[in-house]
Amino acid sequence: MRSVILRNRHNEPKDLLERYIIDGKGCWLVQGGLTSNGYARIRINKVARLAHRVAYELFYGPIPEKMQVNHHCDVRHCINPKHLFLGTQSDNMRDCKSKGRLIAWGRNDKPGA
Repeated sequence: MRSVILRNRHNEPKDLLERYIIDGKGCWLVQGGLTSNGYARIRINKVARLAHRVAYELFYGPIPEKMQVNHHCDVRHCINPKHLFLGTQSDNMRDCKSKGRLIAWGRNDKPGA
């Protein structure tokens, strides 16, 4: 695993590229704050942003409206641009299903129902 210098202040998107380690699968894993569902979050000029979206924009440009940034690797805090791709919510659900990660809930099976 390769370590990268971590910084405390993040005022520009490019600062994200100084906050990750590379795992054995080639994922660039952000070190620092994760959301409750495992996504990396960073602050840029006092605004919280999802790190994989910031990484996508740094390498590929703006994210079109109604598009998501998805992970080929299925590692939510990975920011490796080669692991990121654009897709709709439907694309993301098809990807989940094809990889056996989608839990099919019946109408009365949802937690709290």
